[in-house]
Amino acid sequence: MGSLIKIWKTIPMPEGATVGRNGTVTWTVKGKKRTGKLSSVPGRVTVQSDTWTAQFVDENGKPQRISTKTTVRSVAEKILARYQTEVDRIRTGVATREELSKAQLRLITLDKALEQFRTKMIADGSTPNGTEGKNRTSVRYL
Repeated sequence: MGSLIKIWKTIPMPEGATVGRNGTVTWTVKGKKRTGKLSSVPGRVTVQSDTWTAQFVDENGKPQRISTKTTVRSVAEKILARYQTEVDRIRTGVATREELSKAQLRLITLDKALEQFRTKMIADGSTPNGTEGKNRTSVRYL
């Protein structure tokens, strides 16, 4: 079972930063107030990343940390679920890592999918009138 985490990283001390008594550092960037912890390395601040990182165990039993490149937790959960599904498919023997890396998930619009369907039907020998009716029917049901 995987989890989502936010990585801590160190950055140089920002200009105009103030250090509180308990080691909390505050500063303003582009009108937003940011906070961090004073690092053990002089002149640096430890801050929490804005993006979520997926942490899971791969098919070989090795822990993996992969950035989801999103700040939205619900989107990051879906990305983590996709990684977990891939690992489960490999462990059960349904697919191999090579097969999954070759198969690319393509997200396309409905218009593009219908156009591809129409082109395929014409290539298979259907008449353009027959495919036009199928496009309209598909759109009506959606």
